[in-house]
Amino acid sequence: MNQLIAMSSEMTMGTKEISDLLGKNHSDIKRSADRLKESGVIGGSQPLAESKFSNEQGREFMEYRLNKRDSLVLVAQNCPELTAAIVDRWQELESASKPQVPQTYAAALLEAGRLAMELEQSHAQLAIAAPKADVFDRVIEREALLNATQVAQQIGMSAIKMNRKLDELGGVYNKCVKRGRAFCHDWVLSGYGEMKITEMGYPQPLFTTKGSLRVAEIFTSEGVM
Repeated sequence: MNQLIAMSSEMTMGTKEISDLLGKNHSDIKRSADRLKESGVIGGSQPLAESKFSNEQGREFMEYRLNKRDSLVLVAQNCPELTAAIVDRWQELESASKPQVPQTYAAALLEAGRLAMELEQSHAQLAIAAPKADVFDRVIEREALLNATQVAQQIGMSAIKMNRKLDELGGVYNKCVKRGRAFCHDWVLSGYGEMKITEMGYPQPLFTTKGSLRVAEIFTSEGVM
């Protein structure tokens, strides 16, 4: 099935592909899109566009078709640690359908900056009801992000050993992500870490100061240190 469709001169992505990328049930993703539409966060004044898709048994189902902005908002709502994956997928699809997409490193940086601005705007809409003090605290925390090596040094062990132990204990890294590492949804929501994109374009989990302290607390309570 052609996953990228131009509708009214605007490219869209189906909720079926989004659910596959996130490893979630399509019905759950559609319900989430319905809630965001009802709250006015996505879709504007028009109903969400729909199209049909067939499963492996040939049965037909309906899916929503979302533009880039709305698909990013939907992913940020359901699985913020995998937002980089949906951005990467959009870039793949747009590159295939638009040969004129800039190929230089400088042009890629400009595109990454634009996507980051769109994502920040999406997050801002989802957090409109948050107290200003809470937003200010989260901005301050972003200034002190630590990688796994730095956190491991603080507790006197190697990053490999620390990550292996965190995998055993669970609750920090998302086990559904096979290539690389990504934080669990709850870990990010609790303010313990953020997913960032490196200069080479790879997703990287970074711990906040609060998250590094939480790792120390977990290891202390579990008798690891």
